[in-house]
Amino acid sequence: MSIGKKIINPTTITELKKGFDEEFKLIKHFFIIRKLKFEIPYQFNNKTRKNEIKVIEATEFDSNLSLKEEQLALPGVYVFGYKDEKPREILRIGRNLDNSLKRAKEVFLGFYFIMNDNKGKMQEWYEDDNSMLYFFQLKEEYRKNKLHWVKALECYLIYKYNSTVPSGRA
Repeated sequence: MSIGKKIINPTTITELKKGFDEEFKLIKHFFIIRKLKFEIPYQFNNKTRKNEIKVIEATEFDSNLSLKEEQLALPGVYVFGYKDEKPREILRIGRNLDNSLKRAKEVFLGFYFIMNDNKGKMQEWYEDDNSMLYFFQLKEEYRKNKLHWVKALECYLIYKYNSTVPSGRA
């Protein structure tokens, strides 16, 4: 393990999912993998609130089963990634133990307006046609007694893939 500059491992979402399937094979049934796109209001500014960001496409990872935004309010790990199969850097990996969609929206707004060093990266991600937000969410029936696996999954993804914009815990 090297100390110093972090190595970013470009990957595809397929490779990331394969890594999850291999590393968490005994407990992967606790999780649902979902993907979504959202849009920001036309009058987007630093007073925009997370509830004004609209989910325009949300599906299960391996199907076209559409989801409502309320169905995404689960604990989990979020990944700001890309849907194309060209290996790229993951922009951000994070988690929330209550509502991972709400937290991902907060992170997006924070980096889009407030954090100057990473503002351009978040804007580039949002404007890229291949940008996609992925969730590894704990199924509702495991919400109370399996939260520790959300933490473990976030640690694994950060350690294995890193991200361009690290979380405060990284």
